[in-house]
Amino acid sequence: MKKCLYVIAGLMLLCTVGCTDKKVAQAELAAQDAAADWLELVDNGQYEESWHQTAQFFKNAVPKEKWLETMQALRDPLGRNLSRELQSALYRTTLKGAPDGEYVVIKIESVYENKAAAKEIITPMMDNGEWKVAGYYLN
Repeated sequence: MKKCLYVIAGLMLLCTVGCTDKKVAQAELAAQDAAADWLELVDNGQYEESWHQTAQFFKNAVPKEKWLETMQALRDPLGRNLSRELQSALYRTTLKGAPDGEYVVIKIESVYENKAAAKEIITPMMDNGEWKVAGYYLN
């Protein structure tokens, strides 16, 4: 009887791990889709719309006028984006300096007309049931 309980407990644990892995993989893919849509706005110079499409956490941290100023100074000189290659997308429930929640930290290698090698880190978070960008870093 004891052996049977161990087997059942083990199977339940495996099912939980499998479900968790599937949930994480789905979250990572959904967050990547949201990030790609958002990056399209940025690539097209639609900086104001990109700000409107961010998570509330981002909007609270970065005023719209500051976002517009920063993006014009940072992105415009780079020219058109030529390519992006995904390096990683990692699901997290905690990030330094941010409230606990669901996040996916996406690291990308990018090429622009005027910058041959750039790194982008974009962090979507779950915000009111939708994946929205909560952080963006370009180097």
